[in-house]
Amino acid sequence: MFDYIRTNYRLPNIEVSEDLTLVFNAGNTKHFGYETEFQTKDFNKVLDQYLITSHGVLFIREGLANIETHHTGNISFCTVVPHPSGGGYFIEYHAKFSDGKLIEIGGECIRAIKNG
Repeated sequence: MFDYIRTNYRLPNIEVSEDLTLVFNAGNTKHFGYETEFQTKDFNKVLDQYLITSHGVLFIREGLANIETHHTGNISFCTVVPHPSGGGYFIEYHAKFSDGKLIEIGGECIRAIKNG
């Protein structure tokens, strides 16, 4: 299993080829017409929902409320970003938190997924 992460934080751009860079604007969860939702295995792996706010604060969803975490450590989260012509890109971000606050973040394209 895994947990979900959504983000309002402006994620670093990821270059997937010499002529294509994925841009993750703050609050823009749609890319190539698909909603971007990340998965992580760095928490309880029980389908919990987390949010990184635009200010880099990590929250967990509990019922109808978002509760600020005090997570300290590294987490990785990933997704597949489909391309409209088929295939897509498997991307992963690595983030470092201290007491629930984002310290640093970086990302990379792990691999391109071929159409068919």
